[in-house]
Amino acid sequence: MKKRIICLLTLLAMLLLSLPMHIYANTVNVQEIFEKKVHVTEDGYKLNYRIYLPEDYSEEKEYPFILFFQGAGLKGNDNESQLNAGVQAMFTSSYGKVAQSIVVAPQCPLLNPDTAKWVDVPNWVDGCSYSTELIPESVHMRAVVDLLGDIKENYSTDESRWYVTGLSMGGFATWDIIIRHPEMWAAAVPLCGGADYRKAELIKDMPIWTFHGLNDPTVPYQGTEKMVNTLKELGSTKIKYNPMANFGHNIWDAVYPTPTLYTWLFSQSRPVSDTDTDTNIATEPITDEATVADTTEPQLQLSTENKGCGGAIGAGTVAVMATAGAAVVATRKKED
Repeated sequence: MKKRIICLLTLLAMLLLSLPMHIYANTVNVQEIFEKKVHVTEDGYKLNYRIYLPEDYSEEKEYPFILFFQGAGLKGNDNESQLNAGVQAMFTSSYGKVAQSIVVAPQCPLLNPDTAKWVDVPNWVDGCSYSTELIPESVHMRAVVDLLGDIKENYSTDESRWYVTGLSMGGFATWDIIIRHPEMWAAAVPLCGGADYRKAELIKDMPIWTFHGLNDPTVPYQGTEKMVNTLKELGSTKIKYNPMANFGHNIWDAVYPTPTLYTWLFSQSRPVSDTDTDTNIATEPITDEATVADTTEPQLQLSTENKGCGGAIGAGTVAVMATAGAAVVATRKKED
């Protein structure tokens, strides 16, 4: 009897050890493993962010780096909510690859009135194919890029393997940062965002895997599709696009748990030269009313011009939602 029990326990142990490691990652609490920090720019802007360092972190080793942008529904001043969608699945589903990377998640602030965005589009519907010529880099994005200079200087990252991803408003941010600073990134994964397809030439050689729900009422998929088609027309062989039928806006719960995404992502790298020192990025003053934290609930207003990209989305399709990245704000943020 004892031998049988021992045999059964041995078989059970072997079975458990044979399971993919990401199954065990469900016990990871990202709020516990990410350190809270605040980055202060020379102009006094205070940017909340969270940073994760691998357990074996050492200055003697270089680590892949991931920048994660949260959606509008996760804006706040608590330096916590930006981890509430996407990040947990990244650690759970990557077979340990993300856990062996340095991960940074900045937090877009919650202001009153709430005009803060990673990208200052007037609203998510009409802004899905916005112009970076007409809409400058936002004060919040400039603070993020200033933070990246600090990360590059003070942490041991593999500069050939810098990756960026984000959902909804963070999808906009992902497209925006690779267009304005393409030399920094080895690969990008934008989810349900909008992009300036007029600048596609700048990123046609970058590996990009993008996703969008075809029934998205918040950010029209046509913005992503226009960028993808433009990249292909320019000869890009590194653009991957998953148009997700029967999905609305919330696609991140289906995308980030996909293990093959991380196999693809971590296989990407870019050449880095000795002169590759793009750390001085924020050339304009970052001082803004956004530096003052305000925990008052925002007053959200629906856009009255829901034309979508090229008129693809009609009026009445936009809704203010409590999910990540679903808040639609009509008033465009004006910079000083």
